[in-house]
Amino acid sequence: MTNQILGIHHVTSMCGDPQANVDFYAKTLGMKMVKVTINYDDPSSYHFYYGDGLGRPGTLLTFFPWPSAPRGVTGVSQADTTSFAVPKGSLGFWKERLAANAIEADESVEFGFPTLTFLDPNEMIIQLVESIATPATNANYGEIPASFAIHGFHHVRLLSARPESTEKLLTETMNYSLKGEENDVKLYETNFTGSTYGRYIQIPQNPQVPFGRMGTGITHHVAFRVADDPSHEVVREQIMNAGQRPTEIIDRTYFHSIYFREPGGVLFEIATDNPGNTVNEAAEELGTSLQLPSWLEPQRGAVAAGLPEFVGPTGIHFPGGKK
Repeated sequence: MTNQILGIHHVTSMCGDPQANVDFYAKTLGMKMVKVTINYDDPSSYHFYYGDGLGRPGTLLTFFPWPSAPRGVTGVSQADTTSFAVPKGSLGFWKERLAANAIEADESVEFGFPTLTFLDPNEMIIQLVESIATPATNANYGEIPASFAIHGFHHVRLLSARPESTEKLLTETMNYSLKGEENDVKLYETNFTGSTYGRYIQIPQNPQVPFGRMGTGITHHVAFRVADDPSHEVVREQIMNAGQRPTEIIDRTYFHSIYFREPGGVLFEIATDNPGNTVNEAAEELGTSLQLPSWLEPQRGAVAAGLPEFVGPTGIHFPGGKK
């Protein structure tokens, strides 16, 4: 069975104020809030999922809100830029929308793609990349028309402490090939042709920054896709054969995961496409109530009492989940 890493599954970052995070990603950027759950390793923190209408792999940006945590330091051993694919010709709309929300944005062209770069409320670097030739009709989740809307990931940029070793892992074990190089940055693309979103990884060859430090505004890890549990087991073995030390397979309810630090220090996850976000909420109810793993349901009251309040994009008050 050949390696079938399919591209980016999701990206998980850390933020401060949960309300500011929801307002920015669900309202300003128009992403669908598809899941409100908790950090399984720290139930005192939420875990927010944003993505397309169902939160499909390749579209999921997730956050751990830590309201009292200090600002992190972006640097080597982290992913420093998360980029989303938007339809061609849409950057003018986004420039105006961001400006109307007092957000400064810079235009550039990267590897032939018109790109808009700006910061989120915790100073995490976000990009919108014109790369969608035909907008998806189901890409409109709110007030932003599909012809302008964020569709899914375009790429993630990794600040590796050992770029050559990271690249060797990507190309020899993780199903990527070198696509191009410019301005001392290499672009890698998944060899799996069935992925529309999350196809690319950028790696600067000589990042002139110190090592990063975790905190708000920092990407915690980058997750890559596999289709199912049998593929997961095969890829885990291949990762081990490449000299890495992945965890055992962990049940995250919506996908199954393994984690390891790649040679350049960035935390990688390999996650299954299934069972998906509708495993415990109907599609039309995604993101409308606090979801807990089964082992925490008996402590729901105590868990909810320890979580900060915020109002979701449709007016639902959390943690209670009522309008």
